[in-house]
Amino acid sequence: MSHFTTILPTSFPAILPTTLAVTDAQTINAALLVSALLFTCGLIGFLNGFFTIKMKMNAFIVTLASYIWVRGLVVAISGGRSAQDLSPSLRSIGIEQFLYIPLMAWIAIICFVVFSFIMSRTPFGRHITLVGGNAVAAFR
Repeated sequence: MSHFTTILPTSFPAILPTTLAVTDAQTINAALLVSALLFTCGLIGFLNGFFTIKMKMNAFIVTLASYIWVRGLVVAISGGRSAQDLSPSLRSIGIEQFLYIPLMAWIAIICFVVFSFIMSRTPFGRHITLVGGNAVAAFR
């Protein structure tokens, strides 16, 4: 796998508090909030990919820069408001446990397994790996 795999999921935990801080988490449906989160992460991922592939910028630098400007944008939009007053349906994801392991850990494990399979066993994943800069490693 390429460095792209490790950089891709880093935007998700960075954007979750961002999305919650910008929205009114008490009145918005959890499904709508998750949809907004996925759209926002997709948009930022698209911008990261654009700067990495088309502009030939280093992927790590692009990801770090996007983290910085997104967090600054959140502070500007939310006025520094905290995302601590979440609805119970969203808090349960962070509180619940299954087999003595937090639900968030299970979600992370499942995402890791699914995306590892996609990146290593599908033509789409190999194509993305090519972006990482080692065309030979993508087809081993």
